[in-house]
Amino acid sequence: MVTDLWGATALPGLWAVGEVACTGVHGANRLASNSLLEGMVFGARLAERIPSGARSPEPSGALRAVLGEESIDGIECTEVAQPATSLPPDPDRWPDVDVDVTKLRDTVQRAMTRGAGVVRSAESLAGARAVVEDATAALGGATASVGAGELANLLRLADALLASALARTETRGAHARREYPETDPAWRRRLVHGHVGRDGEDRRG
Repeated sequence: MVTDLWGATALPGLWAVGEVACTGVHGANRLASNSLLEGMVFGARLAERIPSGARSPEPSGALRAVLGEESIDGIECTEVAQPATSLPPDPDRWPDVDVDVTKLRDTVQRAMTRGAGVVRSAESLAGARAVVEDATAALGGATASVGAGELANLLRLADALLASALARTETRGAHARREYPETDPAWRRRLVHGHVGRDGEDRRG
């Protein structure tokens, strides 16, 4: 996940550090020791940044390319469109109907591990996406709670991951597509997610 040098992503309210973050400070060298250092350094920076009132990213680190400032190491960004329908339900519209959020979350996590793990295919990714869509629909009847909010966030990220994995028709790094076993130089690019929010505003993350 591409971030600025404070751990902010292009998606408001979403922050990332450590193993899941791409800050750009190490280039393509993603050794485990680098991730440990990034977690220690950027974890502390993020902990300082959020209480300061920051709500949006700055054009620093790898996020410069996403924000249109410049390309990083010559790697371009390609947008993966996501419709507003892929967003989790609006918490303000949740009716007071109980859903087993814990069970639903476990189902989603198992489906993502099975269908969108290290080795994936269009078929396995489509299967995982069907589970995510069903869970998103089911969550629309959940009582607003911390657990439901966490699951809504997980569903949004799962949908973004699946969209990227389906779009990338190649095998690269630690992730392999069964039907595309070779690396394709045309896919040496970052995938940026864009969608139209509930307020009609175009967003990227």
